[in-house]
Amino acid sequence: MMRAAMGVGQTTEAQADRGSPRMSRDKDLRAMLRAQADQIAALTALVTKLAIPDAPAPTQTPAPVAPAVPTIKTSDLLERWKDAKARLKSFACDYSRGLRILKWTPKDGRFAGIALGDRDPMSLTPEDADAYWVWRMATTTRRKKEPSPALINREVMMLLRILNFAASRKTIPANPIRGFGIEDENNAREVVVEEHGFGKIIAAMEKDLRMKALATLAYDSAMRKTELLLCRWSWLDIDRHQVHIPGAVAKNGEKRVADLTDRAWAAISAMPIVLGTDLVFANPETREPFDGRWIHELFVRAVEASGVTGRDGTPPRLHDLRRSWVTLARRRGIPESEIMAKSGHKDHKVFRRYSIVDETDLQRSYEIMEQGRVIDVRNIEILGFGSRRGPQRANNDPEEKKGRGSK
Repeated sequence: MMRAAMGVGQTTEAQADRGSPRMSRDKDLRAMLRAQADQIAALTALVTKLAIPDAPAPTQTPAPVAPAVPTIKTSDLLERWKDAKARLKSFACDYSRGLRILKWTPKDGRFAGIALGDRDPMSLTPEDADAYWVWRMATTTRRKKEPSPALINREVMMLLRILNFAASRKTIPANPIRGFGIEDENNAREVVVEEHGFGKIIAAMEKDLRMKALATLAYDSAMRKTELLLCRWSWLDIDRHQVHIPGAVAKNGEKRVADLTDRAWAAISAMPIVLGTDLVFANPETREPFDGRWIHELFVRAVEASGVTGRDGTPPRLHDLRRSWVTLARRRGIPESEIMAKSGHKDHKVFRRYSIVDETDLQRSYEIMEQGRVIDVRNIEILGFGSRRGPQRANNDPEEKKGRGSK
């Protein structure tokens, strides 16, 4: 029994000893399989990471993305500019130009149907300014005419001013359309009203004594339209024939003195005076200055009735009377420095646009040079001038002559 039991136990241990190598091989196989699985997983992750995504099908169109609601609008920048610049003399015109361009709404593109004033300022691009130019040139002004390049330039420049102001106040990081170039205006006028033409214009005004006085003062003093409309009795120095224009009214901010001719003073004295105001040309109903557009319209009517035109056939405007004064003053021999002092020009480039040189001036310069040449030749004949070295001294001393001959 004991031997049998011992035999059984020995057989079991022997079987266990024979099975241990197989278990070891199975364990090694499982470890190898796990290692291969880990390698495959690592390679799969690497391939997925480096894989290039497939391009969308040609027929697929990405859905349009609606512009985000801006935290600040371009119209808000205009209002902030208004609060800071309301003291400017040109504020009313500048503000109206800003409103006009910010109301413009493009018809195509990402921002189609959204006005410039309702957009984020940083979403504006130079292409928006170009598109506004194209649209504005297709419109008409109040006078039923095509807007001039100068008019559109002022509107676009107003948008630039608004954005520059916002950038200077750190409201926006920078001006998104900074550097946008304005178009060539090519609006230099060369209309000069001669005395006979001015007389016809004054005659066409008939019984409008106030308009006659304003036009005469403009023609004889080179005052700007704003200076004329704001002219006050306290500015007039009748004894010295002067109009003292303060710097607060002058365009360049510097005071100056203009001419008050006898003809202009006679016209002013003949017109009815409005009591209760210091304005020379006051509206009798409101005691306030006249509207500049109304004065312009009255002058245009008088010019049309008179039939006066410039040498190129262009009818003169009220501002052309200022150009005429500058040109006539130069023709009459007044030095350029004095003309600029009275007209208020500080830049010679701008002054030359007002001082018109035509064929009459060229002919006059020839006549002046010819007269000078004749006088010089006559002086040479009378005074005995020989050459450019000046008059030659007559020498009749024989000793000196002999000395020169010996040399």
